Amino acid sequence: MGHVLLVEDNRAEAELLDDYLQLYGLEVERFTDGSFALDRLRNQVEPPDGLILDLNLPMVSGYEILRAIKRNPELRPRRVIVTSRLKAQNEIDVCMYMGADAYVQKNDDPVLFANDLWNALGA
Repeated sequence: MGHVLLVEDNRAEAELLDDYLQLYGLEVERFTDGSFALDRLRNQVEPPDGLILDLNLPMVSGYEILRAIKRNPELRPRRVIVTSRLKAQNEIDVCMYMGADAYVQKNDDPVLFANDLWNALGA
């Protein structure tokens, strides 16, 4: 695992995750807007190793990105990890049905959260 896209609109969370994921040796490409992330996937030469995707994003939601990946498998990164504070099992099930490999619930401990993401990426 080397290159991941981090799609998170909360800048403070994104910066913390970016820092921690880089400590794990990952190259992180960060987006705060779903439309830019989707454009990046559509214009890629090679898919990233991983996509860490928040569900609640401006412009294009995480659900819409999952839908686009499901319709166009060539957009799919090696691993798709959805993150959110949502706890509803039906929301998690929808994400998994739409092609997510894992769902990692956000928490207030950035070290624990980054570790959970690392494990979910299978790195």
